[in-house]
Amino acid sequence: MTLIFYGPKKKELTRYTVAVPGEVPGGGVKPLEFTVPGLPSYDAFEQNVAYNRLDPLAPPAADGKLQGAVFKQTGEVEVVFTGAAPAGARDVTFSGAVRNGKSAPVRDVAVTVTVIGAAGTPLEASTVVPDVLQPREERNFTLTAPGAAGFKSYSFTFKYRDLPKAADGKQAPKDAPDSEEQKQRDAAQKALERAL
Repeated sequence: MTLIFYGPKKKELTRYTVAVPGEVPGGGVKPLEFTVPGLPSYDAFEQNVAYNRLDPLAPPAADGKLQGAVFKQTGEVEVVFTGAAPAGARDVTFSGAVRNGKSAPVRDVAVTVTVIGAAGTPLEASTVVPDVLQPREERNFTLTAPGAAGFKSYSFTFKYRDLPKAADGKQAPKDAPDSEEQKQRDAAQKALERAL
């Protein structure tokens, strides 16, 4: 897992990577505790998680409900993956779920998976969970990674939009324009994605 810490204007201050030994069963949770030495004062951080597949993952349940989605119940937006299954001869469909643990609605959760293919080539696939997720709401999603059959490992990132507040302090309608802060976060995220 890599933590990326940002200062004012989403300027990257430092990165810290921690390896987590052992196995985590599908849908399981492995608590972590560690200290980041020499961490400067920061405004925000994001985490990038990568892990290696040890055995084939189960496909989603036939009724469309994903089994084994275990969230940490944090006060943030959470994304978990619950399975991967072949989709034709060359593609893989990933199954997962998203939970809004924040106290305010969020919208347009975008999930990007980077797969290390059988030949060692990175491949990317993305999906967006559209519309608004209310506080404590959970949703399932799937995304298909073309050409990822036989992949060695994968990592994922996600981002979302905070629903801006109207001038009267109430939640703005879901089609309200993004705040300037959100636009800056989006621009920084795109720059970070290009750098990686």
